Amino acid sequence: MAFSPDRKTMATASLDGTVMMWNVTNPAAPTRIAALTDDKDWGYSVAFSPDGKTMATTGQGGTVMMWNVANPAAPTRIATLTDHHQSVSSVAFSPDGKTMATASNDHKVKVWRLPRRLTLFS
Repeated sequence: MAFSPDRKTMATASLDGTVMMWNVTNPAAPTRIAALTDDKDWGYSVAFSPDGKTMATTGQGGTVMMWNVANPAAPTRIATLTDHHQSVSSVAFSPDGKTMATASNDHKVKVWRLPRRLTLFS
C-alpha cells in the first residue's frame, strides 16, 4: 500500500490482482473511490509519484502499469512498461519524480528515466 503525497488517497495492491484507491481524509471511515481490476496481471506493489499525479502498479507478468491519478476517482492507464521477465515485486519513485526503480523476481533492478520510460540500467 501507499499514500499519496497529500495523504488524502491510499492505494492498496493485492495478490488477487486488484488495486484499490481509497479516500482517507476521514481515517475512521475510509471510502473506496476506485477499483483497478481490468487486468489480473498486476497488483503486487504500488507507488505514487512525488507530485501525486502518477501512480505505478506492478504485477506477475513482468509489467509495470503507469496511471494518471490526478483525479483519483477516475484513474487512467497512461503506459505499460514490460522490460522485466518475471513478477515485478517492488516499485519506487525518486524524490524529484524523474526516476523510478523496479525490482523483479528475474533478479534485476531496473531504473527508468521518466517520462520517457527509458531503461537506464538493469
